[in-house]
Amino acid sequence: MTSTPIVFYFPYQTVGGVSVLFLRITSFIYDSKRIILMDLENGFMAKNKSKNVKFISYDKIENIQNNVEI
Repeated sequence: MTSTPIVFYFPYQTVGGVSVLFLRITSFIYDSKRIILMDLENGFMAKNKSKNVKFISYDKIENIQNNVEI
């Protein structure tokens, strides 16, 4: 895929409404869009993401700005 990725940025340690919603959204759109989750290394989304969804640690946001082809 060469489209610009959709990035969900929500670094949060435990389960919460936003992180659950973001994971549900990614499960519906990952086959048609490039998805990147940005979370804590041991955050809820990082631990529960689909294998088709890219993960980047929340403190590495420069990777998004400098490399759109993630």
